[in-house]
Amino acid sequence: MKITQIRNATVIIEYGSKRFLIDPMLGAKGSFAPFPFTGNKHPNPVVELPMPVDMILRDIDAVIITHTHLDHIDPPALEVIDKQLQIFVQDNKDANFMRKHGFINVRVLSAKTHFGDVTLHKTPGKHGAFPMILIAGNTCGVVFHKEGEKTLYLVGDTIWYDGVEKSLKKYLPDVVLVNAGGNKFKGFRPVIMHEKDVLEVHRHAPQSTIVATHMEGVNHNTVTRKALSKFAENNGFSAKLIIPDDGQTISL
Repeated sequence: MKITQIRNATVIIEYGSKRFLIDPMLGAKGSFAPFPFTGNKHPNPVVELPMPVDMILRDIDAVIITHTHLDHIDPPALEVIDKQLQIFVQDNKDANFMRKHGFINVRVLSAKTHFGDVTLHKTPGKHGAFPMILIAGNTCGVVFHKEGEKTLYLVGDTIWYDGVEKSLKKYLPDVVLVNAGGNKFKGFRPVIMHEKDVLEVHRHAPQSTIVATHMEGVNHNTVTRKALSKFAENNGFSAKLIIPDDGQTISL
């Protein structure tokens, strides 16, 4: 298994014989407006891509879109991704969204979806607590499984809650890829995991290696790589945490 951190929640996962692009946000730095009600008016994305788009898209077998927020699938990505490439989404609403943008091979993930030698299991997510979840809408995670490979659990945009706990117990992942930027809006709790949520993942899956993504990419991220690293050190799980830089590939 190899995970390449691109930017924000955009990663490339090489698993089995397949190469997956996850949640592609491929626009240039500052190509869309800042998310409102954050206190940070920096346009998004807040950093440039670490490599050219054609390099990111090279040899991709499938794209997984956990949900269709702008920081997970932006207009440049909708424009440049091959319309015949295999696309996986969480539900029919997102499938229709992708089809309206010209994509032909769109599949809705299920509890068990086969793609070549890889089995994908859709897992639930909770994109913030009430009332933010009413605004944020649905999202999902994905478990990657192949005989002879380590099991990977991509949690997606979710806070820590019993749905994540149940997925950890059910699939016993060797690697957990967490969206850990603590994205939030003024007056509300985070809508994705922050430091204490990542600690809960470790406490409930101490055998797992945690890889942190969705950090320092958009204007409503609040948890930095440095802060999460320090928190993990102070709470005794830094040996089980990897926080890749943009452009970095890790082998697991």
